[in-house]
Amino acid sequence: WPRPDVDSALMTIAPLPEAPREVVAEAEDFGAFIRALFSQRRKVLRTSVAHAARALAGGFPDEAKALAERAIAAAGVDPSARVESVPPEAILALWREVRRSG
Repeated sequence: WPRPDVDSALMTIAPLPEAPREVVAEAEDFGAFIRALFSQRRKVLRTSVAHAARALAGGFPDEAKALAERAIAAAGVDPSARVESVPPEAILALWREVRRSG
């Protein structure tokens, strides 16, 4: 009490037929990366990617931070941006780099 003034929405995400093959083949890993990435969405991208890299590949925080820095540089994204402002192509590039290096 009082009842919150909140609207909710439900969204289903399904790969398009032309989705990159590795995303479809490794949907579980990609999903884990996305969940971890967006669970830190109020943080800057550098922190969010480090959290997601650690969730995906394990390892120590310092290793995850270094991996996040390399992935962000490779994707050409501003490390101080928020994850919700990053275009999908850049998120895919981040995942590819984390997966490749992790």
